Amino acid sequence: MAYQTRHPAVHPTVIAWISIGSNLDLPVAQVRQALESLATVPESTLLWHSHLYQTAPVGGVPQPAFINAVARLQTALPDRDLLGHLQMLEAAAGGAAPRKFTGVRGCWTSTC
Repeated sequence: MAYQTRHPAVHPTVIAWISIGSNLDLPVAQVRQALESLATVPESTLLWHSHLYQTAPVGGVPQPAFINAVARLQTALPDRDLLGHLQMLEAAAGGAAPRKFTGVRGCWTSTC
């Protein structure tokens, strides 16, 4: 859920909650890098992020535990532009989602 905020900029800003997770290829390092990369999203400010936490996989194929985090991003970007930037960061990290979900992921992001 995005909350509109007051901001002196011409365009109103919203708060976007970004979830990040990985369970392959040094997942702690990948999640930390993803959190740092959020600071590069244009017209946006990384306001806060959680500690890293580990979760067990549910269903699907046998796989390692996930490392997860969530971030609070203030942005003036339209939702599709924000999604596009997040997907570019995800692809640059080598974690673009496979077409058929197997449960195993390099690094991924979700927004709400």
